[in-house]
This record gives sequence, C-alpha cells and structure tokens, in this order.
Amino acid sequence: MKKLIHILLLLVLPAVFFTGLHKYKDALGEYYLGRNYDPSYAYLINSLNLAQFKGYGVGLISHPGTPVQEIGAVVLLITHSMKSGNTDIVTDVFENPEYYLNKICSTFLFLISTAIFLLGSAVYLKLKSITTALFFQLTPFSFYSEDIYFQLTNVSVEPLLVFTALLLIASIILFLNKADSEKHNLNYAVVFGILCGLGMSVKISFFPVMIIPFLMLKKFRLKGVLILSSVISFLIFIYPAFSSHNVNEFILWVRDLVTHSGKYGTGTENLVDTSSYLNNVRIIFSKNLVFTFTYISALIICIMQLTEKYKLKIRSNRYFILLPGIFLAMTFQILIVAKHFSLYYMIPAYIFSIPGLYALNSVLLSVFPDLIITKKGKYTYYSVTVILIIVYSVIQIRMINKDRKQSAVARNEARKIISALESEFKNSIVISSYECSSREFALYLGSSYGGTRYNSYISLVKEKYPKDIFFNRWNNTFYKEWNQDYVKDLLIKENKFIFQGVSDDVALKFMDYIREFTNKPNVVNRKVLSGIDRDAVYEITLDPGNQ
Repeated sequence: MKKLIHILLLLVLPAVFFTGLHKYKDALGEYYLGRNYDPSYAYLINSLNLAQFKGYGVGLISHPGTPVQEIGAVVLLITHSMKSGNTDIVTDVFENPEYYLNKICSTFLFLISTAIFLLGSAVYLKLKSITTALFFQLTPFSFYSEDIYFQLTNVSVEPLLVFTALLLIASIILFLNKADSEKHNLNYAVVFGILCGLGMSVKISFFPVMIIPFLMLKKFRLKGVLILSSVISFLIFIYPAFSSHNVNEFILWVRDLVTHSGKYGTGTENLVDTSSYLNNVRIIFSKNLVFTFTYISALIICIMQLTEKYKLKIRSNRYFILLPGIFLAMTFQILIVAKHFSLYYMIPAYIFSIPGLYALNSVLLSVFPDLIITKKGKYTYYSVTVILIIVYSVIQIRMINKDRKQSAVARNEARKIISALESEFKNSIVISSYECSSREFALYLGSSYGGTRYNSYISLVKEKYPKDIFFNRWNNTFYKEWNQDYVKDLLIKENKFIFQGVSDDVALKFMDYIREFTNKPNVVNRKVLSGIDRDAVYEITLDPGNQ
C-alpha cells in the first residue's frame, strides 16, 4: 500500500507540469498569433518533409533540431492516419496546421512529463526516499521565466532539451548508486554518450553538459567511449535531415556564431560585444536565484576540497563528483549564452540546479555532520529547507499566473484583430510582416524553410491566399517570392490596401518604402486597428485624390 501511495505521489508533479503548460499554451493562443509561429511553423513544414519518405531535404538545420522534425514527422503520420477522409498529408497539414502543431506540442509535453516521472522513480529506487524523489522532480519547475515557459510550449528545440536533460540526470543518479563493476561503467558510458549526442543534435549548445558525465567517468577508456558514442549518436539523429549542402550550411552557421558578436551569427566580426556581455551575465544570475545559489555554493565547495581540513570529507562523498562537472558546465554555458543572449538558452545549465543542490546538501552534511546529529538540529535544518522551497514556489506560481493572465489579454486582442481583418477587410489586399498575428504569414514563414519542397509549398501558399503579400521588415522590401513589378502594378491599381505591422516604427519605415516603390509621394495612412502587444493595422492610400 505504501509503495502504491509513493507511485501516485510521483505522478503528481508530472501531471501538474503537463496540465499547467497546456494552460499556459492556451493563454498564449494559436501558433499563428504574433511571435508564436517562429520557429513552430518552420518545424511543422520540415516535419512534413520527413513524413513524406521521399528524400525531401529539410530547410531548417540551425539548431540543428533534427529530432524535433523526426518526432514531428511521426506525430503527423500517426495523426493523419487516424483522421477520416482521403486528403493527402500535405494538403491536410496546410489546411489544418494548428491541429497538427497542437498534437506535436502535446507530444513534447507528454515526453517531458514522462521524463519527470522516470527521474523521480530512479531517485526513489536508489535512495529509498519519496521526499528526495519529489525534490528531484522539481527540476523543470526551478527555472521559471516567461521566455522559458513560452519556449516550452512552442514546437521548438527547448522541450526536447528538457526531456533529454531529465533522462541524463536520472541516468547519473543510477550511475552514482550502482554496483561498481566494469560492465556497468561501460554501459553507463554508452548511455551518457547516447543522451549527450541526442542533446547536441537537438541544440549544439547542449555540449557543455557533456562535461558532467565526462568528469564522473574515472578511466580514460570510459571517457573515450563516452565521446565516441556521443559522436555516433549525434550523427545518427541528424542523418535523416542532413545533406552535404546542409552540412556545409551548418558548419558556416556555427563558424559565424563563434566569430561574430551578434545573435544568430550576425553583427561585427568580434568574439564578444563587451558593451552588452557583462550585462547579459548579470541578467543570467539575477533571473534565477536557485541557479545563482547553486553556482556560487558549488564554487565554494570546489575551493574547500583543495584544503587539507576538508579535502577527505568532501572527496569521500559520492555526490561530490557531480559538483565540479556542474560548475564547469554552468560556467561554459554562461560564457556562450552571454555572447548570444536569450535567457532560455540557459536551460541546459539551469536544469542542473536541483541535482546540484542535492549534491551540495549531501556534501555539506558530510563536512558538518553535527548540523543534524540531534533530533532538534535535524528538525531545524529540514524545516528551514522546506520553508525556503515553499516560499520560492509560491513566488514562482504567482509570477506564472500573472504572466499567463497578461498573455491571455494579448491573445484576445490579437484574435479580435484577425476577426476584424477577415470581416471588415476581406476584399482588401493585405500586406503582413513578421511577428504580426496572421494565419497567412505564419504558413508562408514555415514554407520559406521548406528545403527541397520550398517552391511547391510557396505555390500552395500563394494559391491559398492570392490577395496576401508579405513585407520583409528586416530588409525593408517585399519578400523575393513576389514579383516586384507585379506588386507595384497591383498596389497602384487598387490604390488602397491594408498593412499589418508590429509597431508604428515599422509602419513609418513601410510608408517611406512604399512612397519610393510606387513613386507616389502623397501616400497617407490611417490606423484602423491596434492590439496592446503588437498587430497595428493601417489602411494605406497611395493617391488620396483618386478616392
């Protein structure tokens, strides 16, 4: 009976994660609303390529993110096979992209929830403590930020990074509590390698995590097995989506990340932009206090173990071996992320905060056993720990709920704008730009990453939305898929059309461009709709005298 109760307890946090993230996704709204569609629609289209089994090459390899496309392809095939009707899979995905994206999202959340349960089960199996198991299950709850939770509900690489890291942590716990035999060590070296290869095939910046199992394996032969199995695993996972062209493109992209100071390999050819680097480091630490505490404490323990007074006590603790690896992995992650900064890039390091705290606790009790030698001391120590965890959790929950409500308001505003565009301006030419809420632009953006099926998919978008044109606000011109002379003649003929931008600044740049593009200096605009987050909509008139 006791075992059954413990199993049920281990199911609580996975269920909370799955349900909570679904509610968060519901607050964000459809994937075609604003920023939601990047990169979800691109991954949807590339999953569609793999699902057709015809050697269609993918067009999105930047992360590289191949496992996202592979799992997406499986979900598309299973979901499509279960639907009634004779519609082919390409047509069905283009007609119902949101349906398929939600299925992929649910699959990712289910995988993470399963990994949370497996982690708790592994800890409970080896440590025989339900409270310790539940503490480890807090791992994906310990690094909240709006940006990170947004990424976990997106069809992107971050959900699979969390899934892989959770399995790696479970494997590490099993390894540290195993029977010490050569066969077991070899098996774990292979398992660690497979998971590290999977993580790097999801996102190359996962590689600092590999330091942790590398330092845990004592023999050079086992370290070699780890590296070899990681390389083989990486190549196997990326193989279905890579061609010689993609490999060259990926290598150039990684090179630019190293040699350029801007995001995505852009900017000047500097290793580091010193004006923003230190500020990014500050944000990394200030946005996650659990991570900061773990990082600083791990550094202190690593220094203490160099002294004669504490060396034996610290090094004799089986969990100490985790701390140097976690500290170094976190340090490398900070160095990388501060260069090309977004907070969710820190997920591979953030996720080891809870295991790090457990290792710190174990080492601390080895060094200072008198802390809990008495019943009163034990009670005080664990009471303070529980209170701190509860207070932190309450603060996190309040922040999540606040952000969720704000997201829901922005979602409703975006839906109203789309509804108004479809009812009040259904006969107008609509020009949309990046990050505005638009079914049409979301599908176009995904199709533009269509790889070898690019031309076919773009043709489908044009056929499906003949009156929609898309504006590249980065280059301040129309996207290359639309013939510029055709667009110019069409706009002059219509005289009046709709522009859907992100902000007034984008609209002003568009107005300047359209005056030059059409040679109509008297162009005027009127804002007809506006959301609280983005999605400003303008009615543009080229020649007011011809109305």
